[in-house]
Amino acid sequence: MAAAGLMAAAFLVGLGLAWNAGLFSGAATAAAAESAAMREEAARRAEQLAFTEVYLRHETKEMRVANGETLAGLLARAGASSSDTNAAMSSISDVYNPRRLRPGQAISLYFQRDGADAQLTGIAFRSEPGASVTANRTTTVRALLR
Repeated sequence: MAAAGLMAAAFLVGLGLAWNAGLFSGAATAAAAESAAMREEAARRAEQLAFTEVYLRHETKEMRVANGETLAGLLARAGASSSDTNAAMSSISDVYNPRRLRPGQAISLYFQRDGADAQLTGIAFRSEPGASVTANRTTTVRALLR
């Protein structure tokens, strides 16, 4: 019987503490909902950053070959370093003669930006109708015929 009385007293003390803490008022429900909304927004932001932050550093430049310009000259004009230019020229020349580029020909360049520095990560252009030349840092150059 003493155990039941002790249990009842503990229950009443716990109930009183919960009441004083405001757990039975609407304020606690509102605070919990606000906290849940803040956690949900933080989770959404974390998901967005996880999938988009890396792409925020990417930069695409659409360039056109100028009259008398070489591919190396175009890459330098676009801001590629000499080592990036040499690597791109070496890769592309394995499958395409860069001297075949014509004035006005469109070339897509892809850079990875880190502050003021930019590293050439890819290049793509149409070599002739129905064929493309692409090169990037993760794969070798390949001619894509459609």
